[in-house]
Amino acid sequence: ANHYVLVFWDHGSGWRLRDPNEALTKGVSFDDTSGGDSIDMPELRSTLSALTGGGATPFDIVGMDACLMAMAEVDNQIKPYATIRVGSEETEPNDGWPYDTILSSLVANPAMTSTTLATNIVDFYYGSYGNNNTQSAVNLGSPYTTLNTAVNNLATALINNGHNYI
Repeated sequence: ANHYVLVFWDHGSGWRLRDPNEALTKGVSFDDTSGGDSIDMPELRSTLSALTGGGATPFDIVGMDACLMAMAEVDNQIKPYATIRVGSEETEPNDGWPYDTILSSLVANPAMTSTTLATNIVDFYYGSYGNNNTQSAVNLGSPYTTLNTAVNNLATALINNGHNYI
């Protein structure tokens, strides 16, 4: 194949802390049959690095068919190893993505671009569940670098000047 999509499925917890006594390390693909083991963010980054030769051959799309995974903290673990991230900012319905529709569209048009496929995933998701759910496709390239720079500048300003507003 000339293009690759990697989809993580099952439960996701992003970086949201559910219980104050719970460790902050968050993950995806929780295995309910082995004590809730999951792929935590350092493991995700390490795995993606290994699979892509340190980012030399990034995935076209990394999909997160799991709850709470579309956030900047997660995207920055994926960013060096994929061009586009698809995922939900909130919880997803139990059935997850409508793979039958997504894959049928890919079979019908195997030459579609990764941007078109990512957009289709989002559109088919909304078509399947309605607009009361969240799903997004994000370009992790130059626009995301600009976003990260703006967020870092804001954080620096708040750290340096926050004491003025207490």
